[in-house]
Amino acid sequence: MKNINRKENTKIHELLSWFRHSTDVVVKNDLFAEKTNSSYTLMFCKGLVDTQLLEESLFPYLNDIVEQDDVAMFSSLKNRFVVHEINIDSINKRKIEHSLFSGHVLLTGTEYNSLYAINLANMPKRTPEESNTEISIRGARDGFIEDLEINFALIRKRLKTSSLNSKSFTIGRRSQTAVSLLFIEDIIDPDLVVRAEQRLSKIDIDALVSSSELEEELSDSVFSIFPLIDNTGRPDFAVQSLLQGRFVIIVDGSPTVLIGPASLAITLKSPEDAHASFYMVSFERVLRFTGLFTTITLPGLWIALTTFHPDQLPYPLLATLTLSRTGLPLSLPLEMMIMVVLFELFKEAGARLPRAVGQTVAVLGGLIVGDAAIRAGLTSPTTLVVVAITMIASYTFVNQSLSGNLLFLRIYTLLMCATFGLFGFFIAMLSIFLLVSSLRSFDYPYIESLATPNAADTFKTFFKAPFTLMKKRSSYLYPKDATRQGDRNEN
Repeated sequence: MKNINRKENTKIHELLSWFRHSTDVVVKNDLFAEKTNSSYTLMFCKGLVDTQLLEESLFPYLNDIVEQDDVAMFSSLKNRFVVHEINIDSINKRKIEHSLFSGHVLLTGTEYNSLYAINLANMPKRTPEESNTEISIRGARDGFIEDLEINFALIRKRLKTSSLNSKSFTIGRRSQTAVSLLFIEDIIDPDLVVRAEQRLSKIDIDALVSSSELEEELSDSVFSIFPLIDNTGRPDFAVQSLLQGRFVIIVDGSPTVLIGPASLAITLKSPEDAHASFYMVSFERVLRFTGLFTTITLPGLWIALTTFHPDQLPYPLLATLTLSRTGLPLSLPLEMMIMVVLFELFKEAGARLPRAVGQTVAVLGGLIVGDAAIRAGLTSPTTLVVVAITMIASYTFVNQSLSGNLLFLRIYTLLMCATFGLFGFFIAMLSIFLLVSSLRSFDYPYIESLATPNAADTFKTFFKAPFTLMKKRSSYLYPKDATRQGDRNEN
């Protein structure tokens, strides 16, 4: 901190002492002493304020009005800048920290009873760009960034309606992270808004660093393998969710927003579904559900059939498998487990390396090492093919949390099948189904058809209808306004 002088006013002295070790906080004392009997102190944080506006606009303006009394000076400042007044006797450290580190310039004087917080914020930010995890083909390419106000604006420009409401929260005693809860008032179920507000209000943590931490705080079950709150980096998908009767949570500093309540259906949907033919989208959704089943069950099912129930396989296939496993030192379950872990290792290496070489390492590494393992007699070609199909199936999901967490269900199914054969396979499938059926997101069932056994809503889960036929919103979320198209009473 720069230029701290001892003041007669004890409150100002206390205020300065709070930031005596903050080298990025600039303090200017004894301002305009030649023009007035008062001693003025100005504070701001370097890098968070617009220094050009500070030097060329605020300082000259203060020089002109500094001789006015407290009330007149505040009135003059309000005419030129965004200012709020704080009584100097009622200030507290948390409030001052929030103002100072939000880009406000703090101004006070020894003979004044007020402290002025002048908004000259110019926070570090980047321009909106396409999301790296949700690639756009025909959809919008302006993805969310790490600024709450810009993210809100990206949604607002798509929903020009006063019914888009927002409620602000500050979470984290030290980080004081700004969080906004967005919803469309005349669509969303009011009870859902109340539950979301209550959970946000109860959070008491030291710091909120990422939206993933907030996701865990809000989830009905912290240990759920399936994500109970969805996320997206694309504003168009956030708007679609709002129009369905869901809420969106924006966390300042995070390039993704949270969407709740989540369901298995929305987790498997892609933002690009709204921009493609309903024929293609319907086929892709079926592929995603097939991929979900395949990535969980294929390694275990293959072990169960080839190890415990070879009589269920066609004779030519059985003969091929027997020949391919001749001379292999490892049992099939152990061999399968090693290959699953090896492919996960390549996946992790590809994700951590620079983008230019990451995908190359993941693909070529898998091919080269896999071919070498077959030539060395450590694994069979069929095992390698099964694991490769399993990993490819896991790439069909947009939600990266789901894609990664399914590894544990895959291993669970593999172990059950390696121990009990097809009997273990059916036990694993039944237990996973019961697990998913018991999950709830903000008190809504994770499987939509369990909440509303409606044929039309169930159809929409697996298929996309033509837009002209989508006249009603799903009854799953109990929307206040169920009509999407057609005649309605206008206010």
